[in-house]
Amino acid sequence: MRGTDVFCQLEQNLYDLILLLLFVSCLYLTIQFCDLQRQCLDGKREPEILVEKDLSSIEGMALDWMSNVLYFVDGVRATIEIIRTDINHEGRMRRTILKSNNLQKPRGIAVHPHKG
Repeated sequence: MRGTDVFCQLEQNLYDLILLLLFVSCLYLTIQFCDLQRQCLDGKREPEILVEKDLSSIEGMALDWMSNVLYFVDGVRATIEIIRTDINHEGRMRRTILKSNNLQKPRGIAVHPHKG
């Protein structure tokens, strides 16, 4: 599958798209029914579901490309969580790093890989 074919396939599913993050040749996106996916544009891999459980409303994402960690904000649950993107098994070392007792209405996130 070529990159243009991937975009055509993705375009058919954009109706339910909530949030999109593009890094190098991979798209990280969340769909209305609360899963977090990765779709690489190299045409070599099929779309991959990274997280599909215990999500309410992903409202922000940031990728630390140095450590292969994807940070995401769940606005309804008021949490900031991380997953490893370089591990390919269930769970992907998913962790909650900030919970609702520390946050009020989180909406976005940015990371600085060089600063840690």
